[in-house]
Amino acid sequence: MDLLGDAETPGSRKQFVDSAVKYLRDNGFDGLDLDWEYPSEPTRGGRAMDTANYVKLLRDVRAGFDGEKLPAGKEKLLFTTASPPACTSSGTICRRSIPRSIGST
Repeated sequence: MDLLGDAETPGSRKQFVDSAVKYLRDNGFDGLDLDWEYPSEPTRGGRAMDTANYVKLLRDVRAGFDGEKLPAGKEKLLFTTASPPACTSSGTICRRSIPRSIGST
């Protein structure tokens, strides 16, 4: 998986979501946990635009899971993500930047 590429464009995000849903359903998983805590950290290969792209990816995953036509007898897929408790300048994803529609608390 290449989250840098998967998060970059609407098309790559859609492909990521579609393949994630298929993989999760085909293999009996109940959800997905994404953990990309330092998307813009240059020492980890991050770019300035990666934080915004990651937030877009989170939004698209949430929308894809919510919009899935549920297979008979199946429940909606779960979606969780790791984020730091506070905003810093170290390239971390800031919880305040995650839209409430994604389910941030």
